[in-house]
Amino acid sequence: MVTNVVGDFTVFVDGFGKWGTCETLKLPVLEAKTEEFRGGGMDTPRTIVLGTEKLELGFTLTSHDPQVIGLWGLAPGVQRDFTVRGSLIVPGEEEKPVISNASGQILKLDNGDWKPGEKAGLEVMVGDIIFYRHRIDGQEVHRIDVINQVRVVNGVDQLTTRRRNLGR
Repeated sequence: MVTNVVGDFTVFVDGFGKWGTCETLKLPVLEAKTEEFRGGGMDTPRTIVLGTEKLELGFTLTSHDPQVIGLWGLAPGVQRDFTVRGSLIVPGEEEKPVISNASGQILKLDNGDWKPGEKAGLEVMVGDIIFYRHRIDGQEVHRIDVINQVRVVNGVDQLTTRRRNLGR
């Protein structure tokens, strides 16, 4: 059994590295948007895949960084870039770089509860993600480009035929 361990990671917000201030991170959850269908003559419903659920990225900073806080409340359609760089420790192998890129908007800032003598964190939730790419050791595992209707999984664009059918 191989267990990966996160050696370390950092986040870049709109091109600015947040070294040593990003305490936790949640990469986008990839989830199929589905619906059940049971037509006449079917004994059991089937699951129909209708695309993917919306993508969100979350992280917690240990500082109330005005550079990040000032990005909340952008006009609709104005996206910012977020990059996560990490290092995975795989027993018996060299550490592997992990890079995730997302383009979205900061939709939620949570300053949490402040208590005397305790660090004050800042939870950030990035939504309306229109681009997401995840690479491990240089290999692109996922790329989702909402605007250009691209969904690549392990090098295969699953929407090529659909784009062609629509004349794109």
